[in-house]
Parts: sequence; C-alpha cells; structure tokens
Amino acid sequence: MKYTGKILIKEGCVGSKSEGRYVYLQTNEQEYHLFREGIHPAGDDFFLPFDGMIADVNGEEENTWIAAKSITVWCDESNNLQEQTTIIKAEEQKNGEKM
Repeated sequence: MKYTGKILIKEGCVGSKSEGRYVYLQTNEQEYHLFREGIHPAGDDFFLPFDGMIADVNGEEENTWIAAKSITVWCDESNNLQEQTTIIKAEEQKNGEKM
C-alpha cells in the first residue's frame, strides 16, 4: 500500500535499552513508524537522507508500523523536478542489525 507524508527522524525510548533515532511518516491522517524488515528500527541510518522530505512510501502496515519496501521523493535537479525512487532490497536489509 502507498502512504504519502513527511519523513521525520526523532529520538525515542529515551533512557531505555531501545533508545535511539526512530523514523516516522507523518501523513494527514496519522503518524506511522517506518522500518526496514528484519532490521531493528532504533538507529537505522538508512533513512537519514530522507529526513524532512515529503515522500511516497510503499510498504505493509501493521499497528502504525510500516515495513518500507520503496520510498519515492521528488528532487530538484537544475530547476527540473525529477522523481527519485529508492527500492529497499533484501540484500540491503541483511547489512543492518537484526531485530
């Protein structure tokens, strides 16, 4: 399913073993947690370049958590808007810390 909103990175679970940066997708309807399947969501640096961007996120949602499969953002290249899609592949997911 596709969700459109602003990607935000915030500190979460302060003072606990799960403390770290968490990624959120803020839509008009609600705020979702974003993560890559198989990777612990706290401190996953993969999403850092998308912080503050409006994006379309394709993924599967369960209880306000979205397992991101692809992210599409619009970037300005010499005053021409161009679509840039990042596909989250299985081999990329294996490089991070397992949940």
